[in-house]
Amino acid sequence: MKQTLLLGVALGLGFSAIAQSSSKQIDSRLPEAIRVKTANLITPAEQETRFREAAANPFVSATSNRSRGTTIGSTYYDLQSNYGTVGNRLIMHSDGSMAAVWTIDYAGLAGAPDRGTGYNYAPSGGSFGPMPTQRIETVRKGWCNIGSLNGTGEVIVAHTGLWVNKCAAKGTCAPQAWTESTVPAAPDFWPRNTASGNTIHALGHTNAPLGNMAGAVRYTRSQDGGATWDIQGVVVPGAGDPFFYEPQADGYDIVASGTTVAFVMGGFDQDLALFKSTDNGTNWTKTLVFAYPIPNYNPATTISDIDGDGIADTCDAADSGPSVVLDGTGKAHVWFGRMRTLNSSGSSSNYFPGTDGMYYWNESMGAATPGNPTATIIAEIEDRDGDGMINIEGPAPYQCSMTGQPSGGVDANGNLYVVYTSQMENTTNGSTTDPESYRNAYYMYSTDDGATWSTPLNVTPSDFDEAAWPSINKNVGANVNMIYHLDQEPGNSFQAGTVADPVGNYEVIYDSWPSVVGINNHNGIVEKFEVYPNPTNTIAKVAIAVNKPGTLNIKVSNILGQEVESIKQELTASGNHIINLNVAKYSSGLYIINATVGKETFSKKLMIN
Repeated sequence: MKQTLLLGVALGLGFSAIAQSSSKQIDSRLPEAIRVKTANLITPAEQETRFREAAANPFVSATSNRSRGTTIGSTYYDLQSNYGTVGNRLIMHSDGSMAAVWTIDYAGLAGAPDRGTGYNYAPSGGSFGPMPTQRIETVRKGWCNIGSLNGTGEVIVAHTGLWVNKCAAKGTCAPQAWTESTVPAAPDFWPRNTASGNTIHALGHTNAPLGNMAGAVRYTRSQDGGATWDIQGVVVPGAGDPFFYEPQADGYDIVASGTTVAFVMGGFDQDLALFKSTDNGTNWTKTLVFAYPIPNYNPATTISDIDGDGIADTCDAADSGPSVVLDGTGKAHVWFGRMRTLNSSGSSSNYFPGTDGMYYWNESMGAATPGNPTATIIAEIEDRDGDGMINIEGPAPYQCSMTGQPSGGVDANGNLYVVYTSQMENTTNGSTTDPESYRNAYYMYSTDDGATWSTPLNVTPSDFDEAAWPSINKNVGANVNMIYHLDQEPGNSFQAGTVADPVGNYEVIYDSWPSVVGINNHNGIVEKFEVYPNPTNTIAKVAIAVNKPGTLNIKVSNILGQEVESIKQELTASGNHIINLNVAKYSSGLYIINATVGKETFSKKLMIN
């Protein structure tokens, strides 16, 4: 039985300087077979035909080792976004109550005739209600976002045709008893919406040619809580031809605060741009967050030739999964995944699913220009074995970066928060025909306007749980609240890899932990204590967050209560601390990890397999 705990440099101070890795450095860590593989974008129409092609995967365990979070819903419809992010799926009202939404399919029938909006509500200081067993709409819908109307009501806009559902008293409307309407002049698809006061702001995709564009993203507004719509289906200046030939379906995000509203759209073979209005959506300014190396590019007619030599080039790009928030000063903050694309045919672009890295940008960084990004990479795949290389199977496609799917938030003091997902090194689903690594969800925060970020913390219960499509409430209070989707098979059944993925019942998980504000207001010392991965037979990470220095005592005991190791360590600074436990020589079985700081003691079970 191993009697050693590895501390060394693994015991960190909780913050690190913003990552300075270049794209070439990130790429050099990846296996060449992963790095050079290209894929065609799967259109939403094609995804519908791929659904439910496969039987259950015999290599995947039927059980999850979840040790945290609450299941608040489920769905058989495991495509929550075409390009990685889901927008405003979790909101917190001014009184602290919360509402969560997702695309639900509760029957699992062919063609998903029961698809629509799944909804759950948590009153202030209370828990979410029972898992819903039907959609809120009376007809087949999906791809929902939710907004708070004056803190008392709720509005949900869903696919298709900007289908609007309203509840005058939040949390009180029964399924299929919401007030339903449509925006008549904006029959758009894949909506994103937000609300500020009594104003509803919505985006949608035409899903059809518009002028010289193969498709367009359009803006819609109501200033009276959805009674009337004074702006319907308008292409904001700079968001149409010739700048965007065809923006990706749901490749955009929107946020509003007071009379300031902002949205981000683009990616893949186009620019990623911020559009911002300070007069409640009447007039807009445009800023390039990430500039595609070929300005005003039309992939339907031209190869991706950057230098004009007649040979198609691989282009650094943004993916189409951005997240945007506004801080108290009205400044926009944006997160998005890194991407690479190639168009050698002159008819359509391919993308590289084996692209890693997540960018952060705010307006103080200035506009990007072609070949000169002002955004900075702040997260990448964790090198868990420390060998300088990333050892992964083929990434399960989500049509986004291998480190991406961000969801950002900000509190009243300007502290920034982001959750995202990233591939897990040295994991596999065990398949011989379609080997894929798992994704886990991570969390980071910044207390200095994005200049530095906390060490990423894995918040998924097990290495072999697939976490996808996280969403946090953008107005963070004492806690960071998150929902995400979880099952035990990488990827989803719509954007399958070599073999179509199995269809199962995804769980919608709610989780919460103290924000910077919550930590500062907490009377105790310990804010978080986790042990992961669990189970393991190599390295177990003990993650503990404290709000002030203290002495940490760790004791490891077997199931008989016999102590097998103990250690005492001074935590000289507040923040996150991670300790690596080398358990390679432990006997298989169940162990108890006890951590004590001051008078506070916490315990976790650890399974050695």
